[in-house]
Amino acid sequence: MTQCNYYLVNPNNNKTVLVESRFDAEVQPFVAKKLLSLEKSAEQVGFICEEKSESFDIKIRMSGGEFCGNACMAAAVVFLEKSKNVKELVRVSMSGCEYPVEVKIIKKEPCGWLCRVNMPKALSVCNFTVSINGKKCVLPIVHYKGISHILINERLEKRQAEALIKNICNSLKADALGLMFIDKDCTHLTPLVYVPAADTLYWENSCASGTAALGEYLLSKNAEVLPITVIQPGGKLKIINDGGICLEGKCKIEKYISENEKLNSVEF
Repeated sequence: MTQCNYYLVNPNNNKTVLVESRFDAEVQPFVAKKLLSLEKSAEQVGFICEEKSESFDIKIRMSGGEFCGNACMAAAVVFLEKSKNVKELVRVSMSGCEYPVEVKIIKKEPCGWLCRVNMPKALSVCNFTVSINGKKCVLPIVHYKGISHILINERLEKRQAEALIKNICNSLKADALGLMFIDKDCTHLTPLVYVPAADTLYWENSCASGTAALGEYLLSKNAEVLPITVIQPGGKLKIINDGGICLEGKCKIEKYISENEKLNSVEF
């Protein structure tokens, strides 16, 4: 039997489980599924790695090996909680990113921490052609190392969107793919994210990397439109141009589970 200790963290209502117990990468998707079945409000699972380095403060591997911006914010707040050391800058080593992501701790508020994440620079911003409802649509696609995002201003039924994202992800052979449904003013965003390795498909309450992708696209068109606040189902994320795309949002730890009977009864 294996005990599983974990944090349930709420970065911008994109609730994230960060596992403190050690599991090999090949069993992490299985453990993640168990945790997501227990924590119904959670949308993703990451694993805190044991490695220590002078180049980062905390290291996270998401269950599918993908990149996650909100999990960077969650990891920074967990680091502050674990270390009891309030730092102005926390460096997070995140799967799907070759270098540590910097999370600036702006201030502590009654509802948690106000944080600013220096998001990784996109590999490319280009166009992607896809057939939707019998017509060819040319949509912006933003590629990162651990995830790609397509920006879409089309109305799709839920099942249609979910089938579409799986088909595109398989054709691109992407580690993870997001469909970011935006309005014409780019002030409202509804994220759908698929991670094949973890076998997860979520209409997320917020998506940091998808919001950053929108920022990269807007920056490629006209830098003057930033900063901009983007409203998502679970709240708001502010996009800032500070020599690169930064996201500002709120994060708090909702609970820490040191012993979980349901999970302890499962053999890994």
